[in-house]
Amino acid sequence: MSIEYLKQSDAAQRRAKQLMECGEPGQACDAYLEAATQMLRFAGTQQGEKQKNALWLAEQLIEDARLAGDDAQKQNEARVAGIAAAAERKIAAAAQTPDPPAPPAQPDPPAPPVKPADPARPSPPARPEKPAETQTNNSSAISRDLKSWQQRGSRMTSDAENRMKFVPVESPNVHFSDIAGLENVKSMVRLKVIEPILHPELYERFDKTMGGGILLYGPPGTGKTMIARAVATETGLDFFSVRCSDIVGKSFGDGERNLKGLFDAARESGRAMIFFDEFESLACKRGGGSTVMNRIVPELLSQMDGFQQADGLLVVLASTNRPWDLDSAVLRPPRMTERIYVGLPDFPARHYMVKKALEELPKESLLDYDRMAEALEGFNCADIAAFVERVKEAPIRRGLREPDVPQFITVQDVEDALAASHSSVQKSDLEAFGKWEATQH
Repeated sequence: MSIEYLKQSDAAQRRAKQLMECGEPGQACDAYLEAATQMLRFAGTQQGEKQKNALWLAEQLIEDARLAGDDAQKQNEARVAGIAAAAERKIAAAAQTPDPPAPPAQPDPPAPPVKPADPARPSPPARPEKPAETQTNNSSAISRDLKSWQQRGSRMTSDAENRMKFVPVESPNVHFSDIAGLENVKSMVRLKVIEPILHPELYERFDKTMGGGILLYGPPGTGKTMIARAVATETGLDFFSVRCSDIVGKSFGDGERNLKGLFDAARESGRAMIFFDEFESLACKRGGGSTVMNRIVPELLSQMDGFQQADGLLVVLASTNRPWDLDSAVLRPPRMTERIYVGLPDFPARHYMVKKALEELPKESLLDYDRMAEALEGFNCADIAAFVERVKEAPIRRGLREPDVPQFITVQDVEDALAASHSSVQKSDLEAFGKWEATQH
């Protein structure tokens, strides 16, 4: 069991490094903490010098997590600054919009002739003044009305601020041609999301509902986020990429208000896609000890129902590594009309990935890409990327020792990297997906 802790810690470290390279310091911080936790568990099974070394490694991993957390905080501050800049641009654009011309002034109608007073007719009695109590009541009513309008204005300002928190990101510039393999998955996503945009008349002819929700599920590191980015690029939809940390706040009710602001911003866009990464952290099963999630999930369900009825083309795309943790109400159509399994890369996909990564690099001889693709069976995309990095490290180390000697990637470098590489996908996880799918039919 102690070796299993060590393996899990090593897998979490590799995942954290890959996330840092991908510009996701927040997720990398979580991965470093997971690696430190597993290392501490390993230290608890050791004694003497081995235990000291394991504790020292755990301390280093905790420091890495702290640094990643600092980077994530800076990233969030930059995002807030970007939102503020977008708001300033909108305000400036609104200020530059000319006011409509005032209508021409109409001449005042002639005053009616004044009738002379009838001397025989008595003057009407003077209107009595209102008592002070009535005047006081009127002042109180005016104060109440003023306070009511102030509160209403405050609510309107709060709703606008919540919408301003969520702005579509720039086009990810990722295409389906950039994704190796997963042909069945890409075909299903094209049919459900892309084709309705390219051929709306055909869907309208058969009264086929467009938009809706799609759940991508499968092991981590299989390309679910890449698929979402490719959909946003190829459809031209405004892309709102959201994680649980963007929704859940510190104060009571923040989560519900943020969800409403997110969906309101997407509705205003008219043609938008909301992508929820790690969906299980936001739409988890209710009934547990978290009162926050017990409030957020009903609000999410309500917003998704309203999303279906909105005008325009609006799509919800979500990815998860743990579909069995999702609340069953979220999975019910039309909230999630499709569930698509994104599995491990097959042989052609693995072959394409390693060949694309190594083909243009300096090599001593032709490399056997078929051999590499075969040996990497059971690896996810992140594991294959880590293997490629190990291959590159060998000639770099030799070049540092012998700077005057040209270095190339050799067959032995590939074999050494294969021997040192291990899949981070657990067999039990793959079995869990099969068991969950069996309960959905």
